[in-house]
Amino acid sequence: MIRAIVRAVKVKGAPAQYDTIFAKIYYPAVYGRTLMEQNTGVLSAENHAPMPVVIFLSGINVGKEAYQWLAVELARAGIVTVTYDWIAEDLPGFISLTAGVDLSSLGPEVYGSKPTSTVIAPLLELLERLQSNSVLAGALDLDNIYLGGHSAGATMAFQNANPDWFPQVKGAFGYAGHTMASTMFGYDVGTILPVLSDLPILIMGGANDGVIASSSHRYGLAEGSATAAIERTFDEAIERGHLVIFGDAGHFDVAYPHDPTMGRGFLEDSEPQDEAELRLLVAEMVVALVRGTLANETWGERALISHYKER
Repeated sequence: MIRAIVRAVKVKGAPAQYDTIFAKIYYPAVYGRTLMEQNTGVLSAENHAPMPVVIFLSGINVGKEAYQWLAVELARAGIVTVTYDWIAEDLPGFISLTAGVDLSSLGPEVYGSKPTSTVIAPLLELLERLQSNSVLAGALDLDNIYLGGHSAGATMAFQNANPDWFPQVKGAFGYAGHTMASTMFGYDVGTILPVLSDLPILIMGGANDGVIASSSHRYGLAEGSATAAIERTFDEAIERGHLVIFGDAGHFDVAYPHDPTMGRGFLEDSEPQDEAELRLLVAEMVVALVRGTLANETWGERALISHYKER
């Protein structure tokens, strides 16, 4: 049985109306048929041996419900998974469900000197509190945390998988994210920012990603490839990891069910489909990353995968 608890955590330094992250933490549970459980719906963790944890960083204007399918699959594999919603004003006048990007950390003179995410530290503090006082007390392996994400959240996962900042983090994964730098921060056209660690990273994308293709102007490029930024990130920025491109997938195929009222799904050629096989494969690969068993032969012949590389 997979259950979840919810918590709120404050973000230091954020304006009062935008200073709260609402987190949902998924875990494998057991129903002990006690009166307390019947009255509250709160069930104890099934496995009290310390379980690894995934912190999943949302795409911009994508609600955490879109990633529940993944959180449930990971929890079934014994991996506690954290998702969240946070409303913030990242740019003046633009209020959104945010991935939690620290814009002050992205310039050429600053990048690499501090975390680019404003979400990870508060969520790590929350996990510490859960470890000492919750139904998950003693059940979390806080020395084995993985960062995951979608779109901008994937970029945050890659950039912040840095043991100098977060020694608990042991790897990262993401879908439809890359580290190509926006020219608005003063970078040259097409600059790929390095990932500042040698932790294992699983980078995934879709060959029909209309959002990435339509966002090329941010990097000083003409509208073009759906995967070039992702592939260049793997080739130029990542020391150790795996690249998987899904042949028929778009930007939002991992956000299920897709919410067409928010985000930039209108940039895709078609509405995201119920790609159950793709989602299952993504979950399998993430579980394998956490367990340290990623291998080419496992997925190299799967029909969904059009391109696979590892180093």
